[in-house]
Amino acid sequence: MASIRDPQTFAAGLLLSLAGALGLGLSLQYRMGSALDMGPGYFPAIVGGLLLLCGLVALLRSLTVEGESLPSISWKPVFVVLAGIVVFGLLLESIGLAAALLALTLSCSLAHPALSFRTALIIAAALIVFSSLVFVTWLGTPVPIIRGII
Repeated sequence: MASIRDPQTFAAGLLLSLAGALGLGLSLQYRMGSALDMGPGYFPAIVGGLLLLCGLVALLRSLTVEGESLPSISWKPVFVVLAGIVVFGLLLESIGLAAALLALTLSCSLAHPALSFRTALIIAAALIVFSSLVFVTWLGTPVPIIRGII
């Protein structure tokens, strides 16, 4: 029985394989088409297949090459960032893009203790300006910048 000699590569290969298999599986419900007449499932199937292939190569490599053990995971930043994303999604339609991005940036800044409140506000301002220009103005995404005003 083969043993895992590189746990980091094994974990990466497992994640890539799972993401690739999921993408490939989900793409099969759409029309594939051909290389000259691509359907909506063609590109996701190719990307999913390549991810799956890369994951399998990494899994095999983890059995043959010596590597480092997995580092411990600091779960607080993971949950803080995920919570920030959920808060953004919940607030976007109700209070607008600007306030939702401000809430996202400030909540995610809690994941990095060395990030100052001032720096987080600067990042939030830059994100608000950039996202408003790109998504609302240039791409025409139907999201209010500030609910009830813009």
